[in-house]
Amino acid sequence: MKHPVRTVLILAIPLQWLSLKALSFFPDIVENYYAQGIYTYLSKGLRFSFGALHFSLGQLLFYVGFLYVIIQLIRFSRAIKKNRNQRKKIFTNGLLNAISYFSIIYLLFNTLWAVNYHREPLQQTFNLALEEPNANALKELCETLIERTNKSRTLVINSANNWQDYSLTNDSLFRHAVSSYREASHSYPILKYEVASIKAVALPKIMSYAGIGGIYFPFTGEANVNTDPPLFKLPFTTCHEMAHQLGFASETDANFVSYLVCSTSTNPLFNYSGNLAAMRYSMSALYRSDSTAYVYLTKQYSPELVSDLDINKAYWKQFESPFEDISHSINDVFLKANGQSEGIRSYGKMVDLLLAHFKQQQRP
Repeated sequence: MKHPVRTVLILAIPLQWLSLKALSFFPDIVENYYAQGIYTYLSKGLRFSFGALHFSLGQLLFYVGFLYVIIQLIRFSRAIKKNRNQRKKIFTNGLLNAISYFSIIYLLFNTLWAVNYHREPLQQTFNLALEEPNANALKELCETLIERTNKSRTLVINSANNWQDYSLTNDSLFRHAVSSYREASHSYPILKYEVASIKAVALPKIMSYAGIGGIYFPFTGEANVNTDPPLFKLPFTTCHEMAHQLGFASETDANFVSYLVCSTSTNPLFNYSGNLAAMRYSMSALYRSDSTAYVYLTKQYSPELVSDLDINKAYWKQFESPFEDISHSINDVFLKANGQSEGIRSYGKMVDLLLAHFKQQQRP
C-alpha cells in the first residue's frame, strides 16, 4: 500500500471514532436520519443483493478473511526470519499496513451498521416507562410468563418427548419468521420487514462450540442462524437476528423486539419460543434478586417445560469448552466497545423492557 494512502487511512481511525462519539450525543438525529433513513436503504440494498444466494456469503467471507490473515502472518514471520537486518523495517511496514486495512473495515462497519448503536433508546420508541426494578413486579412478571409458556407449549405438541417428530425445515422457519414480522408490524409499524435475507450457517456445530445461536453480518446484511440447537430455540434466535437487520443494534433491544414478534405471531412454535426466552431471562433476574421466590416458581413449570429445559441444557453441555469462554469474552469486549456498557449481560437487560411493556398493557 502506498504511503500517502496508508497515512490517510491511519489518520481516519481516530476521526471515525470521534465522529461516532459526537453522534452519540444526538440520538434523535441518528434515529431520524440514519436508523430510519440512510440505514434502511443500505440494509435493504444488501439484502436484495445477497438474499437470493443459497449460502451465507458473510460466513464465507469470514472464513476466507480468517484464512487470509493466517497466511499473511506466516509470510510475515518468514520475511522477518529471512531478512534479519531489516526486521524493524519489515515489522513496522507490516503493522502499518494492517492498521490501514483495519481502517477500511472499520469505515465500512461504521457506515453500514455501527451508527445504529447510538439511535434513540427502544423504550422511547415504544413509549415504555422504565422504572427501578421492583421485586414484586418481577415476581408477577415471572408468574405470568410461566403461565403463558406452559400454555403455549401445549399448543405446539402435547407430550414432553416428541420434538423429534416435529418437522420444520429451515426454509419454513424463515418464512414463518418473515410472516411473524409482517403480523407484528400491524401493531408496531417500525417492525416492518422487507426483502428477506436469512441464512442457516454451514458448520453450525462450530458456532455451538462458541456458544453462538446466531450472528448478523453487517457487510452483507445477512441474518445468520445456527439451526443445530433445539427447535424451540430457533424462532426467537431468528427473529433476534432479523431485528438487527432492522437496525436494532443493542442486544437488549433485539431481544425485546424478538419477543414482541414471537408473542404476536399466529404460529404456536414462535409463541412458545418467545415466551420461553422471555421467561428464562426474567427467571434469571429473579434468581439474582430473590432465590427463594425463584425456587418456588420453578415448581409451576409444566412437565413438558421441564423436559424442554433439560433438552436445552443437555445440548449446550456437550459443547462446553475453553473456546466458548473465549468467544464470550470477545463478544463482551465487542459490545462494550460499541457503547453497550453491560457487555454480554445486555442480553438479559430486556427484562427491564418486559416489565415496562407488561405494565403498559395493564393500563386501562
